[in-house]
Amino acid sequence: MKIVFWGETKRCGTTSNMLAVAGMLSVLRPDVRVEVRTLGLAQRSMRPYAGEEKSFRKDSDDTERVSCNENQNMHFCFFDCGSGKDKRRRDILRQADLVVVNLVQDEAALQEFFMYDIHIAPNILILMGKYYELSGYGRGYLERFYRIGPETIGVIPCNAAFEKAADKGKVRQFVQMESQMSNNKRNQELLQELTHFVELLLQNAGELQCKKEKQHCRIKTKQRDEG
Repeated sequence: MKIVFWGETKRCGTTSNMLAVAGMLSVLRPDVRVEVRTLGLAQRSMRPYAGEEKSFRKDSDDTERVSCNENQNMHFCFFDCGSGKDKRRRDILRQADLVVVNLVQDEAALQEFFMYDIHIAPNILILMGKYYELSGYGRGYLERFYRIGPETIGVIPCNAAFEKAADKGKVRQFVQMESQMSNNKRNQELLQELTHFVELLLQNAGELQCKKEKQHCRIKTKQRDEG
């Protein structure tokens, strides 16, 4: 399952958000295989992160398997696509199984996405990083003004400890450590929101895979009948 993290604007936390989601996914589902990559513009290729990826379980091939049966292993490839709307990025977004759109709580940025870019990929989830609940442009605003369903939206609350870990390149370690022994209310709230978003992601991934398998079965049945 290929999941691309893309930001409508620069500095919207795409990288740290992706690593936080990958870290929480590994905590909640240790049976899941997670590969983390970024778009290397200089090399014009997809390359793994130099530091963070060593902490995730890797697989050398591109086999994708997310079954309707949750007892079977899953394999996720997370791609950090940054921001921008050049042809290469648009192609990557269209080919992804699921795109996590990273948005900031800014009226102009939200308008840009929902007016012009909401159809940039066939299947999307929305993730708002550095989230401030009292902002006038939060998830409630998206639900009321743009009619976005709550099952599509996730947030990562503002959190100084999380930002410090991101600056040091230790997002995964922060998520795993706090998941084991957090006594900090703000950190607990952040983990709750991450858990909620990972559950949304798994639900969407499962539904998409089921559709793929049903389509594959219909094609095989048609080929058999015609043969």
